[in-house]
Amino acid sequence: MKNAIKIGALSLLTVSMVACKKEDPKDNVDNNANASGYVVGLRSADGTADFIVSTQSVTEGNISSTGMGVEQTGWCYFAATNDTYFAFNYTENFATAYDVQNGMFTEKGQFIFERVDLMEYDAESDVLFGIGAPWGGGAFDCNFQIIDPTSVSITSSNTQTIYAPMHNGTQINVWPNDILLKNGKAYIPFYPLVGDTWETPITDTAYVAIYSYPDMTLQKIIKDARSTPIGYYGNQPVIMEAENGDIYALTTASYAAGYTQVDNPSGVLKIDGATDEFDASFFMNVEDDHGYRVMTGEYAGNGKIVARVIEVATDDASGVGSWAGFTTENPICKIAIIDVDNETFEIVNDIPLHGGQYKTPFFKENGKVMVSINDGTSAAVYAVDASTATATKGATIGGGQLQGIFKY
Repeated sequence: MKNAIKIGALSLLTVSMVACKKEDPKDNVDNNANASGYVVGLRSADGTADFIVSTQSVTEGNISSTGMGVEQTGWCYFAATNDTYFAFNYTENFATAYDVQNGMFTEKGQFIFERVDLMEYDAESDVLFGIGAPWGGGAFDCNFQIIDPTSVSITSSNTQTIYAPMHNGTQINVWPNDILLKNGKAYIPFYPLVGDTWETPITDTAYVAIYSYPDMTLQKIIKDARSTPIGYYGNQPVIMEAENGDIYALTTASYAAGYTQVDNPSGVLKIDGATDEFDASFFMNVEDDHGYRVMTGEYAGNGKIVARVIEVATDDASGVGSWAGFTTENPICKIAIIDVDNETFEIVNDIPLHGGQYKTPFFKENGKVMVSINDGTSAAVYAVDASTATATKGATIGGGQLQGIFKY
């Protein structure tokens, strides 16, 4: 499985896109009163075909590629602005933009990209900030890019090395895992990685690079040796801002996330919103206190995070845990509510044991967090109520999983 995931990873470059109105289309859209449906990225059950699909609901019925879907010519990630929807084709390295009217797609244009492995919507400037990670052994530079949704093009790029860790007397590269844009700064968690082997020899420290944005001048790198690196491959959501401006980060070192070793415990760290330093008084040790490692998560509000987690007992290097964060073949994932205000942890028992995926999509609406769940035999959307640690099964997915959920 590990080798299969590596092969898949080498064919992928992660990207996304968002613009037009200053809202993130994956979040609550209560102010979009005229919205009439959803756009989703749909992957077939066997993983051989990707579709961009419109649907009237994600909480009932069936989401299928039949009728309202456009099949893509390669393996894709999907993203959206307020009214434009993108399929990023990583097989052929081009992105296609679509408009949706009455549930039907009209192609708006295309552009070619080289590599954009993760991205974040800049609501202030209505552009997308994307990062191309350093692929392969001996590669150290990341490519910071601004993507303009109006011209559907990359309008600027800036190449530099985020950090240069040493292992056995040799420099290795680092892989950026997520982006948070806040008050003219870019917060980028990363993990040290041997690029030609995907070995992770340094897993005893959490790292976040803080840049001024959009000029991308490095301000500082903050570290915390109480836990593990934050995040993992595949542009997974792992860093998030609370209402008071503090930042929470999920520390993710796990064999299921592709790590080759695990040192410190997994959990949640806090970055003080006023000082941009890790809060030495806060570390929620989910692994030691509750027996789980944290994979991805979405801040649901009021101190609560909806998180995908894996029981430590099932997360082993040689068994089903290896790279299981990317596959539904050996379902070992659960959904939990992590309350950072009260430092509590609760499994959502309404959601079955399920597999992981690339670029986990979370979608917030009406106080609920929607997540794509595949238990190995069937797939559906579940609406999670973080306040009660419960979930309701929504629309059945006529395929393997959703790669994105957006509102129109």
